[in-house]
Amino acid sequence: MDGAFGGEESYCTDRVGANRSKLFKRKYMRVNLLILIFLVTVLVSCGFFDAPNPVDEGIAGTYQFKYPSGQIEVIEIRNDYTYSQTVHLRASYAKNDSAPLIKNSGTWSFETARRLGFGHWLSYCEMSDPSRIRDEPELSSESGIVWDPPNRIWFYDQTGYVFERVDK
Repeated sequence: MDGAFGGEESYCTDRVGANRSKLFKRKYMRVNLLILIFLVTVLVSCGFFDAPNPVDEGIAGTYQFKYPSGQIEVIEIRNDYTYSQTVHLRASYAKNDSAPLIKNSGTWSFETARRLGFGHWLSYCEMSDPSRIRDEPELSSESGIVWDPPNRIWFYDQTGYVFERVDK
């Protein structure tokens, strides 16, 4: 009798345990699915899956920004992921390619399809505010810069620090 009773008990216990195991698996599969959907949504909204644009899409070129005080800042973006940056006293100096007040060069990269990063950037204005020119430019790295193809690069649209393409 003991053997038969023990057998029945283990059969019932195994069956209940199997049902609990199935419920456990279903519950956590739903939770895992919800977590996966949440992560994909976050990554897509942050631009994680944006493929970097190929250089031949047209970012290379010369862009300029005119400060309220009259200086002209020029950046020349090249296909080899380098750039040059110059600041001229007046627009006529930039056109004549005369000696700039400031000359700098560095590298740039695509952070996402339309966001750029500039390494070794020389900040000529304070707090990215073009009306506040620094006494001495400050070396920095800039990220999250928006490329608006094909004619604009938005450093800080809140302050109007936006470069316009000058070569067409």
